[in-house]
Amino acid sequence: MNSKINNIESVKIINQHKSLIDSNFPKIGTIYYDIVDTNSSKGNAVKYFCDIFNISKENRIAIGDDHNDISMFNECGTKVAMGNALPVLKELADYVTDDNNNDGVANFLLEK
Repeated sequence: MNSKINNIESVKIINQHKSLIDSNFPKIGTIYYDIVDTNSSKGNAVKYFCDIFNISKENRIAIGDDHNDISMFNECGTKVAMGNALPVLKELADYVTDDNNNDGVANFLLEK
């Protein structure tokens, strides 16, 4: 399926269930692909929105856990990785909060 999607002009896979990349990974939970226009990203969306409302980069907070959040981190002054985030996001983050199952977003907001 990846090769067929990658052959479609102007779209790309930005995220997918690990079992679609590694056949040894169990097919549990929701099996998914994130397929987007080649010019779209969370970072582009944040920048566009904040430009409209004149919100400076230092006043933006991004909270994420996966590869598709890296571009958003690049557009925000404060970067928060969830406790269950990929290591690359934790390395980029200013803060690491609790995971999704332990109210990580709420805990970060209450602390700051």
